[in-house]
Amino acid sequence: MRRPNVTQIVALTSVAWLGLALALALVSGYPEGCDQVLPCLALNEWGDTLAGVFAPLAFFWLVAAVFIQSKELQAQRLELQATRDEMRHQRKLMAAQADEARNQAAFIGAQTEILVRQDAAAQGAARNADFEGALADLANLVDLRWNGKNWLWGTAENGERGPLNWRTTNNGREEIIRDLTQFLSRKTVTGLKSPFGISSQELQVARAVLTYIDTASQAAADCSPRHVALLSLLEIPTLVNEIEQLIEQTESMMRDVP
Repeated sequence: MRRPNVTQIVALTSVAWLGLALALALVSGYPEGCDQVLPCLALNEWGDTLAGVFAPLAFFWLVAAVFIQSKELQAQRLELQATRDEMRHQRKLMAAQADEARNQAAFIGAQTEILVRQDAAAQGAARNADFEGALADLANLVDLRWNGKNWLWGTAENGERGPLNWRTTNNGREEIIRDLTQFLSRKTVTGLKSPFGISSQELQVARAVLTYIDTASQAAADCSPRHVALLSLLEIPTLVNEIEQLIEQTESMMRDVP
């Protein structure tokens, strides 16, 4: 069973009080010369009577208003406390979310850094493979097509062409490339002089040599100073210059042939 609230209690008390006041008025003796109580009252007596009746009622409702207001204030305090608790919980939740976001950002940053390093390592490995492959192909090509063969000629004192034979017994790619470079840079010690040339069948091989060198040079620039230093140690710029001159002189003489 639900308990009556303050308003109901005060209302019932007010009704009871009014009923009691009315009953007292009815049972009171009549003033002299009157057969009724209330109609015979003077104005000041009416005021005293109404004040006596309604003053307690005003007090009852004042007490009720104060009580109701205190309840409302208590409810507001509880609501404010609940709001503060909720805001405190929200702050904690937001702080936890911020920490989680920072951790997530740090994790993503670490993953990104790992991926960047892996990508750089993969690219470095690919370029290193290009470099190593180009040098190996270069050494294999010149060893197969030029080692021990008459692919190069120079001009003798009488103007006749004389063959030049380059031969190496080395098997390592660096040694093969270095031997070829040194041979071409010292070809005049054979007694032949410029113009020098390449047999027409080997012009395409000479162009392929330049292509392999270009591939190795580009890959070395993307790899490390060690790769660039190796090309310098192999005297690659000298080799490029010698091959380009041979191709240019050969093509020039081929154009001059009627």
